[in-house]
Amino acid sequence: MIGNRVTERDIRDFLTLEGYLGAGARFAELELAAIQRPGWLQIFRFAVTARHPERGSTMLFGAVRDDERHQTTIRLFEDEQERDALLAEWSTDLIVLRNSSGPAAGTIPLLILVAATAAAAAIAVALGTWLDL
Repeated sequence: MIGNRVTERDIRDFLTLEGYLGAGARFAELELAAIQRPGWLQIFRFAVTARHPERGSTMLFGAVRDDERHQTTIRLFEDEQERDALLAEWSTDLIVLRNSSGPAAGTIPLLILVAATAAAAAIAVALGTWLDL
């Protein structure tokens, strides 16, 4: 997980401004999603459980657009797809990092190959034992 303590603090401060108890927020995800060379502009994705004094605990999804030359913009959503749509918009023409929470491209076929090889080896051992080879 590529995260950033400064970004986490910014999100906690933003949650507090929005009426949540930012200091007690629990992060399920805080990852760098995209970056623009030479690194001034960074896009982060996050998911956090935050408590609101009137509404109780809520799972929130968010995006951070951190331009170190200008300002930081933080957006909150209750819907993950809305957050992902904004991330796609903000990430246009940037270097997009792979989502580390899901399988990387090519991982599934590799896992199938490993499973098939392990199954073949287990069958060979069982047959060898049964045939007393």
